[in-house]
Amino acid sequence: MKIVRKYTPVLQPNLIIYGVCLNDFLPSGVRQYKNDMAYKFPLPERMKTFLSEKTSIGQLVSRAYNFILMEIGLRNDFWTDILKDFENYQTRFSRDAKTMNNLALSMGLPPVVATVLNQDPDLNSKGYQIAMVAERHLTNAGMTVIPTEKFYRNYDKQRMMVSPWEGHPSAKAHKIFADCLVAHLQHRSDLKRYKITQ
Repeated sequence: MKIVRKYTPVLQPNLIIYGVCLNDFLPSGVRQYKNDMAYKFPLPERMKTFLSEKTSIGQLVSRAYNFILMEIGLRNDFWTDILKDFENYQTRFSRDAKTMNNLALSMGLPPVVATVLNQDPDLNSKGYQIAMVAERHLTNAGMTVIPTEKFYRNYDKQRMMVSPWEGHPSAKAHKIFADCLVAHLQHRSDLKRYKITQ
């Protein structure tokens, strides 16, 4: 919200696009994986810091150890972190979405265009359920929502991350997200004056 308030008057956009990440449900200041230090690896702290920050093998072992602990439930995974206080998180997310959209409308802009981004689509996952809840709140806030149901069905169980150890979206995921946005933008009558004709 702070970024929207700060930069909208400066940039004076014709449209605000909101790419929703599922951890947007977490309040500002609440970092992910609050219990990510549970069951620390039994090595001196200075040695662990050196290995994880200065060597590739140290980073690999650290991430593998973390993954194993999440798989057996000793550390929170991404979804558990969001769902542990989901009712309250939904209330805040819904309020922020309404505030963001009302800000856009008050500046004479059309409703915010929002789409939920997930580089690990799985129709049977908690992530899918969270994405559908997010879309409902965004719609109720008055935003124009680009639905992701088709995305989940077309790419079900295709993990599109940078690597097994780096969870951010890969180039393939970025292209899919961009194509969805372009398809929406090309059909907007309020943006026709910017359309490039060949």
